[in-house]
Amino acid sequence: MKLSAENRRDLLEVLEDRYGRRSPIATSQLPIEEWHDVIGDATLADAILERVIFSVYFHYFFSAFDN
Repeated sequence: MKLSAENRRDLLEVLEDRYGRRSPIATSQLPIEEWHDVIGDATLADAILERVIFSVYFHYFFSAFDN
C-alpha cells in the first residue's frame, strides 16, 4: 500500500508542525528500508524521514519469532 499524494502532504505537515516542539508517536511493523516505497514520492519521503529520524526516539520490539 502506498500513501496518496494527499496523505504524504498531510503527514509531512503534521511532522513539520511538531518538529522541535512536540514529539509525534508512531508505530509500524514496516521495515525502515521499505518506507520510501510506501511513501511514494522520493523528495517527500526524504523530507518526512528526515523529520522522523532526527527528532524521534526509536524503540524496537523483537519477538521470539524474529530472526
